[in-house]
Amino acid sequence: MALEEERTILYRYRACRVVVLVAACLLLAMNPLFGQEGTVRVALTPEQIQSRITAVRESKEIDEAARTRAIELYQQAATNLETTRANRQTAAAYRKAGGTAP
Repeated sequence: MALEEERTILYRYRACRVVVLVAACLLLAMNPLFGQEGTVRVALTPEQIQSRITAVRESKEIDEAARTRAIELYQQAATNLETTRANRQTAAAYRKAGGTAP
């Protein structure tokens, strides 16, 4: 009984550790997006996120629940990056149209 309880605690600890790690990566990726205009912005690329998804899928140390959650978060981050890119393109088009308007 004690061994089973100890394993459960260890699995929960690993799951929390993975979720915290993914959240920290996402926060670090989002930090440059809040920078001031004209600053150098270095952010995660979709390729980097995909490589992290692959790493999580191949990891033997992560239990299934944590793996699923981490992959969901990474996929959400990839979707957010694509949305941000599209929004920036739209904003640039509006600025260009506004600059040429009579």
